[in-house]
Amino acid sequence: MKFGATISRVHRIVGIVFGIQVLFWTLSGFFFTLFPIEQVRGENLRQEISHGTLNLETIAFDASQAAEQVAFIPERAELSMLLGSPVWELQGAGTTELVNAQTGALISPLSIGLAREIAEQGMKAKAGVAGEPWFLETDPPKEYTGPLPVWVVEYQPGSVRIYIDAHTGTLRTVRTNLWRTFDLFWRVHIMDVTGANRIDSWWMKLVSFLSLTLAISGMVLAVDALRLGRIFR
Repeated sequence: MKFGATISRVHRIVGIVFGIQVLFWTLSGFFFTLFPIEQVRGENLRQEISHGTLNLETIAFDASQAAEQVAFIPERAELSMLLGSPVWELQGAGTTELVNAQTGALISPLSIGLAREIAEQGMKAKAGVAGEPWFLETDPPKEYTGPLPVWVVEYQPGSVRIYIDAHTGTLRTVRTNLWRTFDLFWRVHIMDVTGANRIDSWWMKLVSFLSLTLAISGMVLAVDALRLGRIFR
């Protein structure tokens, strides 16, 4: 009888502690339903950039000449437009660099002026007032997981922050306070508060242990109740 009482006490205590995580799951799951994912990703603040129409007659440098401007052997060369200018997009060695097809000048990494113009054209006015872009080569914040280097532009008020690929001029990521809140709830929801994308975190181990303890103690209590004929009482 004493053993059964001890198991019952353990079951209740573990149930309360485990219930906290269940509460986190429920609250975070409810929060996820409140906002469209497009809004979380900041897509409602972005707008399409009109780079212009490619005119082959304006091309003064071919792909082989453009390839001489980069420090790697391109595996692919493609013509595109960047803010009204034709550019060769050269891909190879795990990177992409741009060369102006009219002047033959290497564009990558983009200048601060180009980054500022991409931000102006790629974001809507409701994003806020843009600060001065800064260049980020190493140690990006956890909210950005894309390639480096990038130009970073922060908008106030609202702490909207965008990341522009310094090699291609692509506006890769928009981060807002809503996204950061969503990300925090997501980490709690999947028990990955550190953001290290590991399944052997202390929190995961603790919740797994509590789940196992809750299940085993529950089974012991059920067997004991069945043995005593109290399973349906």
